[in-house]
Amino acid sequence: MWPLQQRHKNPKLPLPLLHPQWRNSNPLGRRTRQLAARFTVDTQAPEVRILPFDPDRPVRRTVSVRGTAQDLYFEHYEVNVAPTGTAPDGAWRQLAYSEAPALGVGNLANWHAEDEGANGAFDVRLSARDRAGNTAETTQAVTVENDLDAPTITITAPASSPVSG
Repeated sequence: MWPLQQRHKNPKLPLPLLHPQWRNSNPLGRRTRQLAARFTVDTQAPEVRILPFDPDRPVRRTVSVRGTAQDLYFEHYEVNVAPTGTAPDGAWRQLAYSEAPALGVGNLANWHAEDEGANGAFDVRLSARDRAGNTAETTQAVTVENDLDAPTITITAPASSPVSG
């Protein structure tokens, strides 16, 4: 199915302009029909943006990915994460997928890095696609610093003392 023929999932956004018109036009007087159509061609990529993480403050526990993913003919966005330097090897792991645009600045995904034992430098990627097949992506670096070492417990016996009662 062509992107212009698909039904839009969000009724608040306009559909492409498609108005077929039949005309009888033939210089010899024969009845023929032509189809004339007006339509909008979307060549604009979606707008994607991740709010930058503070490079001087490592993130602990949960990484909140905030940003924007929007387009007039929006289809979906996806948030992925990978250890820095491993992305070309296909190490991206999906954190979120949504068919609803993130208008303005919103929460795109929450990554519970502590639950996964994540530590170190990571890349967070936001990619979006519209119904015409246009895509856009952006990447932000984040440093995750979780205390994954088990606590050390030391028990010392109390000094002996006479018990009096």
